[in-house]
Amino acid sequence: MAERPNGEQDMLMNIQQVILTANRCFENGDVDCTIILAELRQSQRSLNLVSTIGENNKRQIEATIAALIDQIELKMANHRQENAFFAPRENVSGGSGRYKVIIPNEQLQTLYDLKFTAPQMAEKFGCSEPLIYKRLQEAGLKLRDRYSNIRDADLDAKVSGLQSKFPNAGSVMMSGILQSSGENVQRKRWSRASALCAKPTCIQPALL
Repeated sequence: MAERPNGEQDMLMNIQQVILTANRCFENGDVDCTIILAELRQSQRSLNLVSTIGENNKRQIEATIAALIDQIELKMANHRQENAFFAPRENVSGGSGRYKVIIPNEQLQTLYDLKFTAPQMAEKFGCSEPLIYKRLQEAGLKLRDRYSNIRDADLDAKVSGLQSKFPNAGSVMMSGILQSSGENVQRKRWSRASALCAKPTCIQPALL
């Protein structure tokens, strides 16, 4: 196999490092990834200049970079939206006694749409889980209705296809991509399906 020019080899190594860093940013739950987003976009431009790797490998790397950008931007947008919320307290006794937590329907609906669990909602509003379940029931919001009814076999096929398309993506990112595709499944179903197909978590040496 012909040697790659040093310039292209350096670009590919830099792209690999950016993807690894972006994966860590996403998997660790970091919400301020502005710098890594700029580096991912630069990696897209750099990859267009590379001519010494196969088209299939190039498409895989392109798809991984694009998916990372989409998922990180979505996470940052969701974080900004989440932080705009709070649940005010109302003094129901008129003195120094007990306070009632007021959870606005709009905020409850938004966290529901963002796929928050009841414990996560309770933490966000600073209240108890039973209160969250009560408010969800009053608002006619059923947590189970958010989950897809996709069959296990179809889910396995979809996860396998995504893993083939995005071989460099981490587990958390893959779960986000699946959700963005319209399939929101329980954590245990995702874990079972993703475990069926082993996949690399970074660019393989053959790509470099």
